[in-house]
Amino acid sequence: MRTLLALLLLAPAARAAVFPEPLGWMKPVGDRWVFVQLGDAAKEDAVSSPSARRQFAELRAKYPATGLYPRDGGAAAWTLTGYAPIDNVFPSTDGVHLVRLEGTAWRTQSFPMMGRRLPPGDVGDQLDAPALTFFAAGKPLAQYPVRELLVDPDKLPHTPEHVLWAAGSALNDATGKFVQFTQDGQKNVFTFRTGERLEKVAGGLANPIAGRVLSTAAGLSLLLGVGWLWWAFGRKNSPNPTPSPALPGR
Repeated sequence: MRTLLALLLLAPAARAAVFPEPLGWMKPVGDRWVFVQLGDAAKEDAVSSPSARRQFAELRAKYPATGLYPRDGGAAAWTLTGYAPIDNVFPSTDGVHLVRLEGTAWRTQSFPMMGRRLPPGDVGDQLDAPALTFFAAGKPLAQYPVRELLVDPDKLPHTPEHVLWAAGSALNDATGKFVQFTQDGQKNVFTFRTGERLEKVAGGLANPIAGRVLSTAAGLSLLLGVGWLWWAFGRKNSPNPTPSPALPGR
């Protein structure tokens, strides 16, 4: 079934107890746009499903670069370099602005070490690495390192390779704000049109409602991505389509 492509990008890797790979994906952005993230072509060619390999190739053939494209076809409005998975990229429906969580912690976030810690030098390097980048028309506006979003790095869980700092994110087009929760219980609020931070207060995991809201938002984003992918690539080859299976939430 062609709708399995989006599932290959996220959930199965964790269920198989292996690290996920940087595979391509796409999702709608409002009524006018679609954001396309190209993946590693070699990794896409190595997936086991022939149908998924074909869809990755079609995605790459139709969209030559990562970026924002008109929903009805045509050249990119703007492009980006770098890779992030679908739930780490937050494009605005204005067709201009985007926020991206940086780094590769998404590859190991499903494998915390239950109290074990990385060497101090590795921890310091990761705390100084970029956490969030704000873009306008594909150009960076502002960037924040992980350390600036935290209060107590010692509270962060570790995986065999990464310090896990992010606890959830949300972009609100109506208010112009981007909210980032952290694993040490902080809430950072930004205006996504400039990247300016408006506040840093206690929140995040200290707020039980936030986790449920963000989990629901992530699940809806995945469902939208699967539906758009089927609409764009699948229906021409599915004369009698059947409903997609229910997707597990994050």
